Amino acid sequence: MRLNTTAPLPQLQCIPAFSDNYIWLLHDGQHAWVVDPGDAGPVRAALQEQGLILAGILLTHHHHDHTGGVAELVADSGAAVFGPVGEVLPEPVTRVGEGDRLQCWGRTSRSSPSPAIPAGHVAYFGNHVPGRAAAVLRGHAVLGRLRPAV
Repeated sequence: MRLNTTAPLPQLQCIPAFSDNYIWLLHDGQHAWVVDPGDAGPVRAALQEQGLILAGILLTHHHHDHTGGVAELVADSGAAVFGPVGEVLPEPVTRVGEGDRLQCWGRTSRSSPSPAIPAGHVAYFGNHVPGRAAAVLRGHAVLGRLRPAV
């Protein structure tokens, strides 16, 4: 569960998807991680446009609008996939539960249950984003506006 580089803190980018959703992209100018890639197309375009290599995928829950692009992105890149225990997710996936820690860019993130729909939803907490004391990456932050909260 490690991606260690000496690169600076990653940048956070919001990629619009579908008519009411977003995919979060964290990158250091070379390697990228995405959160809930429901559609591979916008992620592929962002990666290609910026010359980034997809290193990992974080899933918050099983809904297709958050997982629909996973298989294509993994086939393209071989990226590692992490997602919550107890959810039916595209395989292969490394399961994470409350308090599990992930290493990205030499920094630690942890997963935690999130009070959202569905019940198995997890959020990822970390200090990876410049200018922020901490970042929380989660899906379905507000019903009706399916936008992750950062």
